[in-house]
Amino acid sequence: MRADTSKRHRFFDAIRRDGLFQSAACLFGVVAILYTFGCWTPPPQQVAAPTFAPPDGTSFTDSLDVTISCATPGATIRYTTDGSEPTSSSGTIYTGPVHLTATTTIKAIAYKGGMVDSPLGEATYIRGGSIVAWGGNWYGQCDVPSTNRGFVAVAAGVAHSLGLKSDGSIVAWGWNDFGQCNVPWPNTGFVAVAAGGAHSLGLKSDGSIVAWGDNYYGQCNVPAPNTGFVAVAGGAFHSLGLKSDGSIVAWGDNEDGQCNVPSPNTGFVAVAGGVYHSLGLKSDGSIVAWGWNDYGQCNVPSPNTGFVAVAAGEYHSLGLKSDGSIVGWGNNDSGQCNVPAPNTGFVAVAAGGGHSLGLKSDGSIVAWGDTSSVPSPNTGFVAVAAGFAHSLGLKATGP
Repeated sequence: MRADTSKRHRFFDAIRRDGLFQSAACLFGVVAILYTFGCWTPPPQQVAAPTFAPPDGTSFTDSLDVTISCATPGATIRYTTDGSEPTSSSGTIYTGPVHLTATTTIKAIAYKGGMVDSPLGEATYIRGGSIVAWGGNWYGQCDVPSTNRGFVAVAAGVAHSLGLKSDGSIVAWGWNDFGQCNVPWPNTGFVAVAAGGAHSLGLKSDGSIVAWGDNYYGQCNVPAPNTGFVAVAGGAFHSLGLKSDGSIVAWGDNEDGQCNVPSPNTGFVAVAGGVYHSLGLKSDGSIVAWGWNDYGQCNVPSPNTGFVAVAAGEYHSLGLKSDGSIVGWGNNDSGQCNVPAPNTGFVAVAAGGGHSLGLKSDGSIVAWGDTSSVPSPNTGFVAVAAGFAHSLGLKATGP
């Protein structure tokens, strides 16, 4: 019979275990001796990665200050904003918050003598916010395309929508039977947008206007010289452009005189287009209205003074006063001219088919007339636009 070997196995296991411990102890002892006598130096520590505040992915409207910090005391931070990677000898040395006015990716490293440079830190900040859309959605005019961020302006046509991005491009969606959502190439350099019935308008940074979509009445044929424009607006079948000299140029359908700007054609600071009528805001705070007037949409209520913004709906008009109140006139069959109380604290207005919108200074939107309620949370809005039966609100931040 084979002898019982269990004790022998335990004996050899103990020898192997004890030998391992002794070898480890010997190894650590040698390391300690080498370290004591300066024969071995432990590897240098690495500097902590830079951190950003506010965090990566933050959206902003006009400008943003970004703070970069490092948990390693005495470390120097270098950063870039041009897409290149900083090193300990390249990039801008961080001395204070980085001021941003456009969508920007910041890359940063930190370094310190005697230590390994930090890992690369990176954060992207997006100028512009997100769009909230509600109301009639028969053509998908309320289905904002993804990614829904980086927008700085909105406009609404009869059944299509436009969003201007901070990079100067335009996103369009909704009804497209006339190509009103097909932004012409190059889709860049835009600073403002406007939507007509079935056509779209974009103002370029060079002062020219680009128009596309339905052109039956020549509403997309910008008159020469196509330069010097500072604002743009669209009616149902006509278009309006405000020049830097304060004059208005109008083109397209003129059956009701909506393109005949009253004299003197000077001193204007804003324009708006309804279905068959037009509005111009003068620098003295008065409103000039012309075109079809069957509903009294061109009869500006007295006193015609103190206005700071205008909006033209289907057959009604709105004016925002410097005291934050809104005046409405024209067709009122859906109560679109009955501004809800308290009529104060407004900073922007928009007029649709049978409804109206007012943006409050607290970032909330008030809607009245033939419209559905503003989606919750009704806060954080910075701009509004109204289509025939849908509405758009621009939020200051991403979704």
